[in-house]
Amino acid sequence: MSGSYYVSANEAQGARWEFTADDLMSATSELRPDATVSAPSGPHGTIEILLPGEQGDDSVLYHSGEPVLVFRERDDLEAPAALVLHLLQRLAPNVNTVWFADFEGVPHPLDLSSSVDDFVDELTSE
Repeated sequence: MSGSYYVSANEAQGARWEFTADDLMSATSELRPDATVSAPSGPHGTIEILLPGEQGDDSVLYHSGEPVLVFRERDDLEAPAALVLHLLQRLAPNVNTVWFADFEGVPHPLDLSSSVDDFVDELTSE
């Protein structure tokens, strides 16, 4: 299957991310200085983060109006999954967070204290 993964605060349980688009852009630059980060257009715009890699760029999108982080399913999920996990560990470590795949649509809890390998295993085991 080919699709995208979505990560968001668990709004069904009343959780919300309190960080701003500027916070996310700044943290991305600190975590991945090699990333290209586009500023959102407008208060509810989308930030695109491009992560250079040997197989081409990985893309992580942040839709600030929703708010949700999105990355595409591909053979090697480590770079985008690592960035998403590390951003949330830094910006929203105590926020109840979920992820789901658009081809499945079932929300799964995301343990922000997990390792990148555990997160990738969780994504690919569903």
